[in-house]
Amino acid sequence: MVVDQFIRWCETAGVEARRRGLLILAQAWAEGALAPSERVAAEEAFLLFLDDPSDRVRRVLAEIVAPHADAPLGVLLGLCEDIEPIALLTASTAPALSERQLCHVVDVRPPSVQAAIAGRPFLPGVVVRHIAEHASREACLALLANQSTRPAPESLALMAERFPSDGTVRAALLESPRLPAAARQSLVEAHAAALSDCGFVRGLLGSARARDIVRGAADKAAVAIGREAASAGQSADFVEHMRASGQLTEAFLFRSLFDGNVDLFAAALAALSGYSDKRVRAVLVEARERPLGSLLAAAGLDRSGVPVVRSALVAWREAAQEGRRGTRAGVVTEALRVAASAAPKPALRDLVALLGRLAAETVRDEARPARRRAAAA
Repeated sequence: MVVDQFIRWCETAGVEARRRGLLILAQAWAEGALAPSERVAAEEAFLLFLDDPSDRVRRVLAEIVAPHADAPLGVLLGLCEDIEPIALLTASTAPALSERQLCHVVDVRPPSVQAAIAGRPFLPGVVVRHIAEHASREACLALLANQSTRPAPESLALMAERFPSDGTVRAALLESPRLPAAARQSLVEAHAAALSDCGFVRGLLGSARARDIVRGAADKAAVAIGREAASAGQSADFVEHMRASGQLTEAFLFRSLFDGNVDLFAAALAALSGYSDKRVRAVLVEARERPLGSLLAAAGLDRSGVPVVRSALVAWREAAQEGRRGTRAGVVTEALRVAASAAPKPALRDLVALLGRLAAETVRDEARPARRRAAAA
């Protein structure tokens, strides 16, 4: 047979001669120019060439055989275990590699090869999850940059859990609209921690000032993320995440309320009080002082906040009933008025301080559009 004669000839041929000979054989195989028996013999020869001492010869297999839909599995796996340039070429292009085989290559090869697989077009979901759960940072970044592949929310959450302190991964994840709310909030917290620990920021603002500014921005972001979760019907899951991570604080609850996210406020009170969601919502809708006081107490909050909470609930309810859009500025202003008219109580001090910060934030937020217009003029 011609193939048998070729193999015997290769035993004494030089590197360039072997490379050219294998190139001719591989092209004939890829083009279907071989008889069935010759095709089988050629595939057996390909396996032998995996042990060729020259990577120039082995690269022919990666360039000609690997991209073929009928490439022999043994050849593909052998090429994936070859030196990095050959493995990269094979892992990124071989269509015959199955989901299981791709996952296997991810498990046994270095980050560069993992990234080559992560960049393959239209990557199957099983492989996407495997990369998210087990692969390197480089592979996860390549996956997030893959325009043809949309990782499922669960895969994005896995990467967020694995790389919360990696600023590059964190930024790429935060750009994805499919990132679950709980994972997004965890990354925002990680980003806030990184900013607080940044020597430049501390040197510029002072440690205490930097910590307060970053904390306020993180709390504001958490409320915004909670609003998205509420819109998606995921308030309960988000609240549970906040509670499990120790972030379901009084400041977060009141920020949610004054920002108009009553659904999130209700879910948080239900989680903290043990009341049913239906019961909590009924109390909030009626906004009567005694039931509100009992609910706040059951949630571990001070009853002295009842007048302020009630004023916010009434303000948002009246805005909804009148078909107008309530504003945080109006709600916060009324809450400050109510707090100022109440008898001075130590428990109200933190709430009044929070209201003062929210009022200042509101002024800044409302001034930004005007500043932008002035700068653009």
